[in-house]
Amino acid sequence: MSPADLAVSLLPFFAGWTIAACPYDSAHWCDLVRKDGATMRVYAGPAGWVPDGRVEIAGVFPRTKDGQSVVGWRESTPKITCSIARGPKTIAAEITRRLLPAYLARFDHLKSVVEQKDSTSDEADVVASRLVAQLGEGASTSRERSYTGDTRKIWAKLEGVYRLGVRPASDGVCVDMELHGVAPETAAAVLAIIQEAEARAHAAPMRVEQTVSREAVDDAEEETATAPLRRVVV
Repeated sequence: MSPADLAVSLLPFFAGWTIAACPYDSAHWCDLVRKDGATMRVYAGPAGWVPDGRVEIAGVFPRTKDGQSVVGWRESTPKITCSIARGPKTIAAEITRRLLPAYLARFDHLKSVVEQKDSTSDEADVVASRLVAQLGEGASTSRERSYTGDTRKIWAKLEGVYRLGVRPASDGVCVDMELHGVAPETAAAVLAIIQEAEARAHAAPMRVEQTVSREAVDDAEEETATAPLRRVVV
C-alpha cells in the first residue's frame, strides 16, 4: 500500500484533517495536515528505514516562514510504527492514543514560538527597508542565511561603514555594523549615542518611599471613623 493510499484510508478517522502529498518524495510519504498547520507524515515501507508491511506516522514540527527550525538538534520527532495489516481503524486508534497527545501539545507551544519569530522577521524587514531608504540612491538589501534567522545585508556606498546588516534577535531586532577609518569626531558621536541608549536601557526606575508616623496613622483612622458617610457616584 502506498503512503497516499494509506493516508486516504486514515482520513475518515481524523475530522478537520486533509491530505497534502509531499512534493519532493511523495513515493515514500504523504502528509495529513490540519488547518492550523499540524502535520502527520505517513511513511509506508519500504521507505529506507521502514520495513515492508509497516507504517510509520510522525508528527512534523512547524518552521518559520524563512524555513528555520525552532527545535534543538537533539530533539527527536514524535512518531509511532504499526503493522499495515492491522487496518486503518486500528492504526488511527493508535495514532490518537500514542502520537497525538504528546505531538499536539508540543506543536501548540512551537507554533507560538514560530509566530513570535515570524513577527520579529517582519520587523527586521521594516527596519532594513527604513535604513535603505535613509541611505538613498544606490542602496540595496539581500538576505544571508543564518541559523538564528536570515540577516538582511545592506549594501550602500557609505565611506567607513562595513558589514551593515539587520537581523532578528532573541529580544527583538538588532543592527550589526562595522566602522573603519572614520574621523575621531564621528566615532565620538556614534559612541555617545550608543552610551546614551545603554544608559536609558539600564536605568532603574526610581523608588519613592514615605515614612508615616504612628500618630499620623491614628489621626487618619479617627478622622475616618467620625466622618459622615458620603455617596460616591462613579
